Amino acid sequence: MRAFLRELSTLAFLIFLPLVLLVLGMIKTHHAEWNSTKREFQRASDAETALKKRTEALHALIDAAQKLAAQQDLDELLRQLLLLAKESTGAQRYNS
Repeated sequence: MRAFLRELSTLAFLIFLPLVLLVLGMIKTHHAEWNSTKREFQRASDAETALKKRTEALHALIDAAQKLAAQQDLDELLRQLLLLAKESTGAQRYNS
């Protein structure tokens, strides 16, 4: 009876061990894919943010160019140029 139980437990172990190793391998693979997906998502989010900033800067530049083209007064033109430079560079200080 003991020999039978020993053989049965050995067979169960030989069947169970490869299954456990297979599951662990699958978990490792999925974990690596998940990390890769997270990195790609972050890269795409950063690229989208940069594109939005560039688009906003381009729209601001177009608006400023339209305003500058409409100016007749040189002082107002220079003030608009300074304001455009402040907005495009993110400068903190501007005295008008």
